[in-house]
Amino acid sequence: MPNLDLLDNIIALVVVILLLSLIVQSLQSLFKKLLSMKSKQIEDSLIDLFDSVLRERQAAPAADGTVTRARSLATRKAGFMKMFTIFPSSPTEQVGPRAKELLNAVKREMTELGRVDFRGNFALDSLSKGDLLNVIARVAPNTIVDGFNDKLTAAMQKIKEIETAITRVKAADLPGEANALFARMQEVLAPLQQHYRSLVTPDANDPNSISVRAGLVVADILALRQVLFSDTLELLGKTQRIVAEEKAKAPDAAKPALEEVEKGLAGVAAAINGTRTALDDAFGGFKSKLTEIESWFDTVMQGFEERYQRGMKSLSIILGAVVVVLLNANVFAIYKSISVNEALRSNLVNQGQEIADLQEDIATLEEKDAVTATTTASVAVTTASNETLAQKKKRLDSLVDRYTMFGFKPTTWNQFLTWVQDDLFSFDGNENGSWLARRGDDFRTILGWLVMTMLLSLGAPFWHDALQSLFGVKNLLQKKNEQRNVEQARGAGNPA
Repeated sequence: MPNLDLLDNIIALVVVILLLSLIVQSLQSLFKKLLSMKSKQIEDSLIDLFDSVLRERQAAPAADGTVTRARSLATRKAGFMKMFTIFPSSPTEQVGPRAKELLNAVKREMTELGRVDFRGNFALDSLSKGDLLNVIARVAPNTIVDGFNDKLTAAMQKIKEIETAITRVKAADLPGEANALFARMQEVLAPLQQHYRSLVTPDANDPNSISVRAGLVVADILALRQVLFSDTLELLGKTQRIVAEEKAKAPDAAKPALEEVEKGLAGVAAAINGTRTALDDAFGGFKSKLTEIESWFDTVMQGFEERYQRGMKSLSIILGAVVVVLLNANVFAIYKSISVNEALRSNLVNQGQEIADLQEDIATLEEKDAVTATTTASVAVTTASNETLAQKKKRLDSLVDRYTMFGFKPTTWNQFLTWVQDDLFSFDGNENGSWLARRGDDFRTILGWLVMTMLLSLGAPFWHDALQSLFGVKNLLQKKNEQRNVEQARGAGNPA
């Protein structure tokens, strides 16, 4: 069956290419882990996002007189090469101080949440919009909005005024239904006072002076504002209407007390409105910046994904070339060995499915590594990262051993030195022919390496699918040959 022999040669070659692709894929994964390449790209995208939202970036005039952004994608240290810097400079060139401050605050908070690499340094393998907004809301309001702390302190003072205004209202002078409504309003405002006490620190020397606690959670402050927009003003309005009605029909002797109550309720209303205005002043700009970050997040991260994928493709080609040269994976020489060595061909075909299964196993492990990267315990992440790194090294060594097991000989340093010293600069003829003939052999070897490098650049998933398809074609041809043999056997006794 010559057609099956040719197909077996192709299958065996694809098995070798898939095995080499898995080596490149594992080596790429190891480099990404060691150098935190994805994290560096995410960090660069974050500083680009923050600087765009804060609008601090210095603009530079273009040749035609228009104004362009000083730090465009084209000027980012060639993007891809920057990812290979083991100790990179901070990606904050030509950006404003507030963008740098915001980035550093986010990095510190992410580090505390366990987003670290195997060395315990800040690293992000992934970043969701929700996580980023939560972190910014926690650590960076004063960075995003000028004078935020002062405005917030003023709002806290207004909250204190609500409590003072309520104490001035003599509940005993309120009519029955109004008293119940006023008590209900106090219940609604109770969470406001609880938040206030938990978020401010009174000044021991000046009881009228307060300071907002460090590490303030902005979500808690926003909850204060929601309290003010609940039923508070409606309950207060009903109470004021009842008091006004009672005053209108009350005897002259009772009116002064009700008038004092009216003044007290008006003071409560003024304090609530003043607090709402102060909180709006403090949080209006901050919320708009959060909204802007949210709206720009997808756009910036799409650019990150595109740059990252281009960088990984370039890295894959470079690592593929290194693997091909070090393992001496000349596609022409490998195919020749397969076509003339039946035992090698059979061994490769027999182990083809097993090697194809390795691709699925490695893909599963990579997914588990990505999940581990989002764990929120710093020590646990560091330990898991160290274990993952060891697993990647072990996996890579196993793949290289499997390649050499088939009899393919890697390039050694001694072979390279011998080639340089005794062959490349030896212009006399030897057992390998003349100098020109030997250079022709070198050219064919380099061409074989280049072709193999280009084949490896297609990636392990491509060759995995190709191998599965080839096995399907082989099974189909085998079934047809078996049917043909059966038909021939049935007709062997036919006189015709």
